[in-house]
Amino acid sequence: MIRTRHVGDDAMKILEDAPFEIILNPENAQPQREWVLKHLADPEVLGACIMHSQPSDKVDKEFLDACNPNLKVISTFSVGYGKSVFIQF
Repeated sequence: MIRTRHVGDDAMKILEDAPFEIILNPENAQPQREWVLKHLADPEVLGACIMHSQPSDKVDKEFLDACNPNLKVISTFSVGYGKSVFIQF
């Protein structure tokens, strides 16, 4: 699972205890768009938790085209309902 930002110590502890590897953006800032797309393309990445308000994490055609076929879930860390994205496959 990729995480594009640190989400606080309590949430990160839960993620660290989960039975899967977390690939965390090494910067304490918005990642480069290329970093996000590269990890989405990795066939071992099954999930992504993104910060929807960051331009690097914008869910658009480029983002979706980069996703590997094994990716099962994309979640956003955001507030409100105006940023919801619904995709039918």
